[in-house]
Amino acid sequence: MIIGLLQIDLTIDTPDQGTVHPFSTPNYLDFVTQINLSNYGLNVSQIRSLLFDVKACRDTMVILASSSSMNSSEPFYQLLLAGDSNHDGNWKLNLRRREDEALQHKRQSDFKNVQKERYRLNCNEYRTFWVSWNEGKIKLGKEKVAGIDEIYCYTDNDPFLIREIGVINAWGSTGKWKIPITIVGKLQSHV
Repeated sequence: MIIGLLQIDLTIDTPDQGTVHPFSTPNYLDFVTQINLSNYGLNVSQIRSLLFDVKACRDTMVILASSSSMNSSEPFYQLLLAGDSNHDGNWKLNLRRREDEALQHKRQSDFKNVQKERYRLNCNEYRTFWVSWNEGKIKLGKEKVAGIDEIYCYTDNDPFLIREIGVINAWGSTGKWKIPITIVGKLQSHV
């Protein structure tokens, strides 16, 4: 037996899910595509970041859920990489937290305008981002290493454990995702 590394590039196509919104759609997580890292032997509650490439024009979202089954009645964050919906030249980042399906309790939202072109989504080419979460700090950045070239940081004073990650596109946008997954494990030798 030898210890080895296996690199997998998970590809996901996300269709336009219409006008779903975490603050107005009770079963919002039913529309989200789960990444299912557990299928690769990874426990999401033990990792703190995710690297991804995405090709989309706008309205691309990463979901960090407290429920391993993506249950909409349990807390989750939605990190929205939006386009220029106000036609003011600004690209928007938005982090939303929803507590449960009741839609009224403990809703939080935080916005940031991003003006540098290299941080924006692109309809025709993949852009590389990372998202990280640790002790209530949720961060988004550009590059292939978490912690490098940070674009956004939000601190939640009442964080929850992340148990599943998902992706979604909505509001007229579709997306193509590439998520690199590295698996470390024991490999059988058949020599």
